[in-house]
Amino acid sequence: MIDFEKNITITPQIMPWGSQCVQAEYNSDADPRLKGFKAIIVCDSLNANNERLVTMIARFPRCILAEVNTHRVFSRNSASSRARSVKTTISSVMNDPYIPLFSRNHKGMGGALMTDPNKIKEATRLWLKARDNAVENELRLLVGDKDNIKAENWEQIVDYYYTNIYNSEGLSDQTALSVHKQNANRLIEPFMWHEALITSSYWTNFYNLRISGFAQPEIHAIATLMRAAMDASTPKTRPMHIPFVADNTVNVENLFNFSWDELKTILMNSAAECCRISYKDRSTMQNRQDNTALATRLLHDGHMSPLEHQAIDLQVYKNLSKNLRFSESNINVKGQLNGNLSQGWVQLRHMFEHVPEN
Repeated sequence: MIDFEKNITITPQIMPWGSQCVQAEYNSDADPRLKGFKAIIVCDSLNANNERLVTMIARFPRCILAEVNTHRVFSRNSASSRARSVKTTISSVMNDPYIPLFSRNHKGMGGALMTDPNKIKEATRLWLKARDNAVENELRLLVGDKDNIKAENWEQIVDYYYTNIYNSEGLSDQTALSVHKQNANRLIEPFMWHEALITSSYWTNFYNLRISGFAQPEIHAIATLMRAAMDASTPKTRPMHIPFVADNTVNVENLFNFSWDELKTILMNSAAECCRISYKDRSTMQNRQDNTALATRLLHDGHMSPLEHQAIDLQVYKNLSKNLRFSESNINVKGQLNGNLSQGWVQLRHMFEHVPEN
């Protein structure tokens, strides 16, 4: 049995987007299969009512994404097999594949973790053999059933694909299937690590359910890290919760000096940065200088989930609604404004009455 509470390292560090964050991961003394799990606190806020709102990046095996998604109090954006390139996805499963915490066969949904090192070694060998087979068949979907399709040759084959098929629209190789990545990448999902950006005011039920011997070991492992990261993080009292935006951008003293257009730009800048986790590892990515085009497209096309990570203290919002005349800017000032957050927060998604905007 693995004690998921042990061998956790907490590291405060400056992230590529310029904020100091708390990261929790399993150290080198832990089971090697735990090295891919990670939790990073991106933004940790308190409103005037002491309601805590936390945004974090969680890295876990893709196979437990459905379990994470059952928690409706979570706002989420995450990595997309449709959006990430075949080079990125194949590289990740070849160089850093998810390997299960194998359990012994047992009636019902779970069983005790396998402890026999020889059986774990053999199960791992077969798992990686299946990984190689899946990679080879993805490559065939891209370039056709050629003679040299071997998992160990994936880099050369992917380079060939980009040069002769993807960038030339298949004109250089008429025999290629050239199946889109939204189909081809699905074959290797069982071997993928997954990054999700999660925002919530409500964490207790998730931790009670998932930090448990009855939970799948993988979700037990990531939930333990997420809780450890939250325990190590100190929330800041602030009028706005805006992930990936520098703390000094907005404070109570200067907030009321902004026009609505200026305030909206700050909020939508955060939304655009949250959106980017779909196609890029957000924990290693710097912020973009100009998010105007992406932010405009999110609103115009009705892609509203990235707008669920930003929030304004309710009392501050009420005061702003008077000063900035939100009602003249198609901004919602009545009804349920918190969405799936606690009552003292106004969620950006619920500020907009008319979507899409012109």
